[in-house]
Amino acid sequence: MIGDLAGFLAATWLRGVPFINCTTTTEGAIDAAVGGKTAVNLKAGKNLVGAFHQPRLVLVDIATFRTLPARDLRAGLAEAVKHALIRDPALFNWLETNAAAILNHDETATVELIRKNVNIKAAVVREDEHETGAEDSVGRAALNFGHTIAHALEAHAAFALRHGECVAIGLLAALQIGVARKFTDPALLERTRALLAAFGLPTHAPADLEPTAFWTYMTRDKKSAEGRVRFLLMPTSGKLEWADDVTAAEAAAAITALAPASN
Repeated sequence: MIGDLAGFLAATWLRGVPFINCTTTTEGAIDAAVGGKTAVNLKAGKNLVGAFHQPRLVLVDIATFRTLPARDLRAGLAEAVKHALIRDPALFNWLETNAAAILNHDETATVELIRKNVNIKAAVVREDEHETGAEDSVGRAALNFGHTIAHALEAHAAFALRHGECVAIGLLAALQIGVARKFTDPALLERTRALLAAFGLPTHAPADLEPTAFWTYMTRDKKSAEGRVRFLLMPTSGKLEWADDVTAAEAAAAITALAPASN
């Protein structure tokens, strides 16, 4: 949040002043600090006021990760799972192998985690910095896989949930929609669920969530167009396609499928 706020202020003060992003969280280092998107949240939704403003430099000191509460350390790792899904199956394999080492602050594993993820984020941004790809292309929007539902969950929860916790649920919900459409391999959903669980991230929607209640938040998503909620669905790892016809019922069914098991 601090990095986004500082970046947004730097983008707007005197129509833009240089800034250095010195991130101290896994979420910032893996994702938020790289790419130049700066924004602040409103009650109406996530990141609704913002600007593109690249930092002059991004500094990461992994020693600061040891000062994080465990919940915040884990939350940032959801973005690493997303990067692996959208761009690098080899990273997915590596995360599965090194999950415990990362959570235990192993220095070698942590440095490699940041290096791999920054390379992916920077490469995607370099190809489509301002998310202006053609209508039928994905471009930088690939970085928002799982975020349509994630951002809605954040807003619905009045931002009481961590962004990464919502991303974990959003990734599974997006894959679940694909599975229900017989578009996505169920094995990819289960493998993703297992990796998120290994990182201690939520794999169930909040127990008190009314599945249809957050559809309004999704209609405010930045990717929505002409009243349609645009979803990114994944037929196979590393491949994404736009879906403009996902219904409120389908989204609710995906969330319901992620409800905690009843006793």
